[in-house]
Amino acid sequence: MITYQSGSTVKLTANFVDTNNTAFDPDTIDSIKIYTPDKTQLASYTSEDTTKETVGKYYLYYTLPAGYSHVYHEWNYTYNSVSDLVRDKISISGME
Repeated sequence: MITYQSGSTVKLTANFVDTNNTAFDPDTIDSIKIYTPDKTQLASYTSEDTTKETVGKYYLYYTLPAGYSHVYHEWNYTYNSVSDLVRDKISISGME
């Protein structure tokens, strides 16, 4: 896993794929939330803050905070009337 420096702006990416590993575009991206290791919410974004890169791949830019060893980004979405989420972890160096 890559470790990023606190204060760096990183590209947070979500890849939406089905059980056959086929990419799909969600009907809606309901929210994107950033959490600390103890699950305190740091930030929240909407679909308007994201960019579609290709089918099933979306991203947004986020500046990593100081004081944490890592953060999680969680993408809540709806597809075919079912709500689900995609979550990933970003490791941060330079913890204060």
